[in-house]
Amino acid sequence: MKTITVNFAKLHSIRILFTSLFVLLIVCSWIFVGWEFIFLIIPIAFFLLWNIRRTWRGLIGKRPALIIDREGIVDNTHWYSLGRVEWEAVDSIKSKQLFLIQNVQVIFKDPSAVIQKEKKFFKKLVQSIHLLTKKTPMLLNSRLLGIPHHELTTLLRNIDFENPDFVDLSEHLIN
Repeated sequence: MKTITVNFAKLHSIRILFTSLFVLLIVCSWIFVGWEFIFLIIPIAFFLLWNIRRTWRGLIGKRPALIIDREGIVDNTHWYSLGRVEWEAVDSIKSKQLFLIQNVQVIFKDPSAVIQKEKKFFKKLVQSIHLLTKKTPMLLNSRLLGIPHHELTTLLRNIDFENPDFVDLSEHLIN
């Protein structure tokens, strides 16, 4: 099985970048209304700057959003993503629509064990919340990826989790 990489969707990243910049300008203009808002402005501006930095890195960076190879799947779409997950831990792949957005839901045999491998507290907390609310800690949002939803689901459903070496992925050409 060859390594397949999927990049971030450029148009979606550009929209997020410009929206964050626009909101940052509006928030910074609150200083002219009064200094009472400074305790509200600082955390919002910090979050927006962090979001702009992360989106910019995803837009021009070399790190792909998703990597699929013989060992498993690597999810880099969010700051709280699981990272590399081996195929042995994956039980099934499902297509799910949440809030009018098509998602690919990766179901694990033991999701709590996958979450416990994470060392950072906030990542572990967000993944546990995802497990409670969305029934899985790994949910791949098709809008963030530079591949159509139907191609991603077809690609992932064709993988034999028990023996990923013998999967023919030659018809799937993903940049």
